[in-house]
Amino acid sequence: MRKHDVVVVGGGPAGLYTAFCTRKREVTIIEEHEKVGSPKHCAGIVGGLVAGELAKISPNLVDHSYKNIVFITPSRKYVLSSKVPMAFHVNRQLLEEVLASKVESLGHRVLLKTRALPYEARRVKAGGQVIEFETLIIADGAGSLFRRTLIGKTPNYVHGLQVVARTSNTVPDDTLIVIFSELTPTFFSWIIPLDKDTVKIGLASKAPKGMHVFSLAEKRLGIKVTSIGEKFGGLIPIHSPLENPVVCSSMVFHGDSVPLTKPYTGGGLYYIFKLSPILAKCVDDYRLQDYSGYYARVFRVKNALERLITEFSRKTRYFVPVPFISALFKLGVVVPSDFDEHLRVALKALALVPAMLALLY
Repeated sequence: MRKHDVVVVGGGPAGLYTAFCTRKREVTIIEEHEKVGSPKHCAGIVGGLVAGELAKISPNLVDHSYKNIVFITPSRKYVLSSKVPMAFHVNRQLLEEVLASKVESLGHRVLLKTRALPYEARRVKAGGQVIEFETLIIADGAGSLFRRTLIGKTPNYVHGLQVVARTSNTVPDDTLIVIFSELTPTFFSWIIPLDKDTVKIGLASKAPKGMHVFSLAEKRLGIKVTSIGEKFGGLIPIHSPLENPVVCSSMVFHGDSVPLTKPYTGGGLYYIFKLSPILAKCVDDYRLQDYSGYYARVFRVKNALERLITEFSRKTRYFVPVPFISALFKLGVVVPSDFDEHLRVALKALALVPAMLALLY
């Protein structure tokens, strides 16, 4: 039996960034794939706050920015334009490679091609061995085996599919496009320009039926795909996050295994970058139980309110918030920095309801 101080299951952003922020204890990361950052599955869109944090890690992680966001609904098009970027594209594979390098430079270990399995109290199985740990950080993704085994709750997902495609016409490379249609009744499709004639096209749905978004893009936007390169995808968790991610005072769930995602868009990097330094400090100080309180204040309460709004949208029409966001943006009430904070946008909208009613009546 091998003994380890801190064991992290999963070499994605959640596990790697937490290990990077852990400085007083020895960390071993167990990753089942042959290299970090693979396979690809994320769209890679973040807001300004996360982009700023990424720049502190490495200046090359953000490779594109967008000053315009176009929302296409079944009835009309909404265009949000800003003088400063509102959204950014991050090279997710490079992010994980850079984090892994920095983690190893701190003296931590990354074990590749090794799958970790739940075993018993303070022990996991990995690579045919039993590993004993003092602290276990469970960051094994949306399909978390540890969550299913230890918590037992049935997960709920939408399936994301993406391709990198070439187009026959020039696509504005500063414009992010979001499409709501019958193809994705409980989510949306997206077109992310990577340069003048290369785009990342994706959709998410409970049961996606191929990439019919191609014909939609041509019909509604005049974007014609001429060739398809990479194809990839993954699970986007939409189930409720854990009430308390800390288990038995020695284990903690993190990242998509919680899941630490924004309910409406499925984005996970924002809360990973918010909570990983806090979790790492609790781990460093041998005070893992304290993380429960931080988790509740920073994430769970806000996420519960965001989830209520998202569930209302799913039961009506998923694009319901778009007209309100567009109107508030044009009034200057919603600004680019708000796109990291979905609850802030919702609260601003609610604050204007009395004024709107007064004007009507």
